[in-house]
Amino acid sequence: MNKLVLDFNDVKHENLSIIGGEAYHLTKLLKKNFPVPQGFIVTTNCFQSFLEQNFLYFLHRSLTKNLSLKDTFYIASNLRHKVIKGKIPKKLKKIIAGKIDKFNFDSVSVRSSATVEDGHNGSSND
Repeated sequence: MNKLVLDFNDVKHENLSIIGGEAYHLTKLLKKNFPVPQGFIVTTNCFQSFLEQNFLYFLHRSLTKNLSLKDTFYIASNLRHKVIKGKIPKKLKKIIAGKIDKFNFDSVSVRSSATVEDGHNGSSND
């Protein structure tokens, strides 16, 4: 089953590729009783679902092709515009709203990064 959203307490090592290193290490701190607020992670599977339901998956995948810098910037700019204008599917809204309700948050903090930013070439994993 594709996990769309994971509670911090439910994260396992095998989830690393869908949550990124920063989120994974945050959950490790929580499990070692460091003072980390409860929360959840919106996974890359959730983002892929958003892309697919907004017919943006192939545009997104085209960024992995060997393109000129000019073409890459054009596609990235086009994709960014379409993502901002995209609709979050009702299923995803319901899941995320359910997590917010579960934790009874008065406010939320969002930390966003691509899982590739957390890799060996993106940031330090020390």
